[in-house]
Amino acid sequence: MHKCVGVDYITQNIMMLYFVLLFLPYVLSVRTRMVLPRYETFSARNVNRNSHKVLTVEGKECKFPFRHGGSTHHHCITISFSSSWCSLTHNFDRDFLWGYCAPANTQPIVFVHSSRRFTDPCQVNPCQNGGICTLVPRRRSFECSCPESFTGRHCDQRKCYETIHLRYYDIGKSWGRIYLRNVERCTCVDGEISCERVRYTVCSENPCENDGTCRLITATREAVCACRPGYSGPYCSIGESNCYMLTQSLFDLHC
Repeated sequence: MHKCVGVDYITQNIMMLYFVLLFLPYVLSVRTRMVLPRYETFSARNVNRNSHKVLTVEGKECKFPFRHGGSTHHHCITISFSSSWCSLTHNFDRDFLWGYCAPANTQPIVFVHSSRRFTDPCQVNPCQNGGICTLVPRRRSFECSCPESFTGRHCDQRKCYETIHLRYYDIGKSWGRIYLRNVERCTCVDGEISCERVRYTVCSENPCENDGTCRLITATREAVCACRPGYSGPYCSIGESNCYMLTQSLFDLHC
């Protein structure tokens, strides 16, 4: 008896196609692939996402689904090999409230992994000169909180310290002062103070405290003070017995 090889081959292909078509809907119902910017997410359609609460490491409840980057998320978002985060409200784009998700063994329903994984830049601490790194997940970036004497994205630029005012000035900032009876206009240039003499007149009002002498810079209309011995600061308000620290917007006295 002769076998028809061509018929057997066609029959095999038809059977294979039949089984593929038979099981394809099941496969698609279990695993659906969605590609989002910066993230590759796998989710199960038939899972009840409300059957488990997901908590942050601080014990706060993640709010699913939540909106982030214009997309809706039903699970924690992975940002490194060992950490993920979630929103504490249903709209992260509006509220910017978030927390790190608790370890995976307390969260049995997690369907996320990152194909283009966003690693935590603070793990290598890009902030120099004692700066403190803070992760900013909504921008997939970081911020540095610099010591008072440094500035720049990585705290790598030195500010200028004005001994007469007892304060730091940022790079590019200008200020007036009275130095050796000369009225000067100074600018912080790459961590160095550069000053030049300027024209001035008397002040119509005196903002200088503790009997300080006021002069008005003609070009900028800025009042500058010459302080009596024992007093310092832009307006002669700092006594020798005071400890002085400048914050970003306020002068705080600490003893």
